[in-house]
Amino acid sequence: MRERQAAFILLTGVALALFSWTVSRLALVLLRGRPVERPFGAWRARLGDVLRFFFLQLSVARERASWHHLPIFWGFLIITLGTVELLINGVWPAFSLAHVAPRIDAAFKGVLDVTNGAVLAVIGFALWRRLARRRRLIEISGDAALILGMIAGLCLTHFLAHGLHFVAIDGVPPRFQAPPIGPAGYAATMPISAATAAIFSGTDPSTAHGVAAAAYWLHVALVLFFLNYLPYSKHIHLLGALPNILLRNRGQAGVMPQIDLEDPSRWGVGRYEQLSHKSLLDSYACTECARCSNACPAFNTDKPLNPMHLVLDLKDEMQERGELLLRLSTAGWEALKTGALDDAMPLLPQGDRELLATLQALPPLVGGRIKDETLWACTTCGACEAECPVFIEHPLKIMQMRTHLVLDQGRQPPELARMFRGLEHNQNPWGIGSDQRMDWAAGLDVPVLADTGPAEYLLWIGCAGAYDDRGQKIARALVALLQQAGVDFAVLGAEEGCTGDAARRAGNELLFQTLAESNLERLRHYDVKKILTSCPHCYHSFKHEYPQLGGNFEVWHHSQFLARLVGEGRLQPTTKLSEPLVFHDPCYLGRWNHECEAPRQLLAQTSSAGTPPGELPRHRDKSFCCGAGGARMWVEESAPRVNLERSREAVASGATVVATACPFCNVMLGDGMKELNRDDQVEVLDIAQLLARSTGAQPRPAADPST
Repeated sequence: MRERQAAFILLTGVALALFSWTVSRLALVLLRGRPVERPFGAWRARLGDVLRFFFLQLSVARERASWHHLPIFWGFLIITLGTVELLINGVWPAFSLAHVAPRIDAAFKGVLDVTNGAVLAVIGFALWRRLARRRRLIEISGDAALILGMIAGLCLTHFLAHGLHFVAIDGVPPRFQAPPIGPAGYAATMPISAATAAIFSGTDPSTAHGVAAAAYWLHVALVLFFLNYLPYSKHIHLLGALPNILLRNRGQAGVMPQIDLEDPSRWGVGRYEQLSHKSLLDSYACTECARCSNACPAFNTDKPLNPMHLVLDLKDEMQERGELLLRLSTAGWEALKTGALDDAMPLLPQGDRELLATLQALPPLVGGRIKDETLWACTTCGACEAECPVFIEHPLKIMQMRTHLVLDQGRQPPELARMFRGLEHNQNPWGIGSDQRMDWAAGLDVPVLADTGPAEYLLWIGCAGAYDDRGQKIARALVALLQQAGVDFAVLGAEEGCTGDAARRAGNELLFQTLAESNLERLRHYDVKKILTSCPHCYHSFKHEYPQLGGNFEVWHHSQFLARLVGEGRLQPTTKLSEPLVFHDPCYLGRWNHECEAPRQLLAQTSSAGTPPGELPRHRDKSFCCGAGGARMWVEESAPRVNLERSREAVASGATVVATACPFCNVMLGDGMKELNRDDQVEVLDIAQLLARSTGAQPRPAADPST
């Protein structure tokens, strides 16, 4: 007995020491990143997140195809409790829950037995799913097979150890109604182990005892091997997911952190250690479930972006580069971190110089392990982040790497270089002269702040509303509705400039801040307090990103504002629309800003049936991107095109009107209908245009100067 206890303590001690060393190395590699700049706080709510999204697995449960993971996970938690008892009992044989609470112990043993059986059955289903169904991105690999095999082995050795123990000690009672076996358990409460005992009922007790002991030690060995293999496998997420959920971004999603442009080391992310600790923790938390990739519009149209692989590439980079970084002295690390290698190199130890030479010879993260074209394929729609069950922020990493490409490396697609020049010279991505910014309002009575003085609302037209034909129609319809409702508003006219959303998403943080400061100067001059816009991208920038530069406003998207005006009776839809209609949720409105109801309420008011619009297969926060976000509006796209994928969905719905609430979505879906030769059958209209039809609103013409 003592020899067994000593062997158990030695084996367990070595295994736990190795596990602790591995986890500490993983933590040190992660800590080479930058501290998280945003505050955490709200710890009670964060603990609630852990309960809901880690233990209850509510994010996983959203997808029916993932339900088989739930019994595996919950079963694994119960089995882990049994493993803890096993380890304690191995070190301290006198320990037994049965001595303190025999009924609880018997119930727990029964639950543990049934759980092992359920987990074994679901593992069989998981193997069949990977081998027989071969779902995209869900494949069997050596790593996955080993993990599933070890979990199955734990279940089988559990049954063998207990079942043969029953045979060795007491035989098999009739109909499994066994009396208590020792102080530690009850055969009657463990049906599967008792059934195992029935199978081996003819076994000699001494042989049964030997097999039970062998199964016990194999079970212990599997537990300890699994523990140490875990950090090196895809199941490292069992270690990373809980802290990642605990520390997730609970604030507004989709917001780029402000960059200190005075510090060149902050110009984006070119090396893994320039990412924050939380961004790096994302890599450890990835479950490789492929939900992000399956939702990604770029990946679904054969672009070179796979969000899951991007996160895994980052994890591989951490492992390779991080091990070298940990071997640097403090002086070597500081020199590398501050970018002062040229001056510090002669003063560093020889070992540091060799390590730094090795580090510099490694392929770069951006442009090497992660290709430029991978980063430029992203539309920043946020589908990947919204689908992730452990709250990984994929778009943030992509935009930070883009910033490195543009500001530090000067690399961007030629179309984006032209867009940047247009923004720099004329404050719009098309590069059209600012003197033409008010052409959309020709012949209309549209108040301009410079002429009329302060107004309650600044109507922000945006670049699409000013320069794109479709956007101009939306702007005129919105003006007509505001005038009909008697809203006190005005526009900036030729003084309006681009908010800089496209520049920031395309990595040009310097240009974004320049445009934003210029706009803020004008807005402060006119003492603007409330902003109304039809563009979700402008809405997102004003509401969530301009506050970084001191611009705090009450910001309305026109879907919200028009729904309010209808609710107050200031706009009254009288001509009801009877055409079959579906609504396309813009990503920056529905997914990033969670506004899905206002457009639907508005469209229901204009419908002859008084019901909400029809839905496309992917809608609300699961809406499929139009392809324009992340500055992709100005980049040539190879076939198949994202907007065509979405347009085909709309055509297949049978609707004759596709409503949207974003001028860029309007352009992309309208172009899609033309390419599909359906533009004469399916109209793409903004909700403002549909409401103007229903209310009969017409913009006021400008006064005749001669009168």
